[in-house]
Amino acid sequence: MYSHNGYLEIFLTLGAVGFLLVMVFLISGMKRALVFSRQQECDIALWPLAFLVYFILHNLGECTILVQQLEWAMCVSCIAGTDLALLAGSAEEEVAAWVPLEEFG
Repeated sequence: MYSHNGYLEIFLTLGAVGFLLVMVFLISGMKRALVFSRQQECDIALWPLAFLVYFILHNLGECTILVQQLEWAMCVSCIAGTDLALLAGSAEEEVAAWVPLEEFG
């Protein structure tokens, strides 16, 4: 059987070290999503922050952190998708892809 609290289940299954690592992952993800939503000017930038808030609150009543389902994959993709270093590299590649053909002679 399992506890219906995701954080308690992590603590019981992975111990204090595992619990600490998961909390660092989630807190850093929330910080990234908050910075990302503040830097972007469109409303769609709030989606990663909204999903992470939902995910964190949902795991108070259900254990979806340890169960590898769609919610966990979406949580990881939201955190990875708000990495500003990755986004800066992809923005430079996107600009380079749209160079007019006249410049190549």
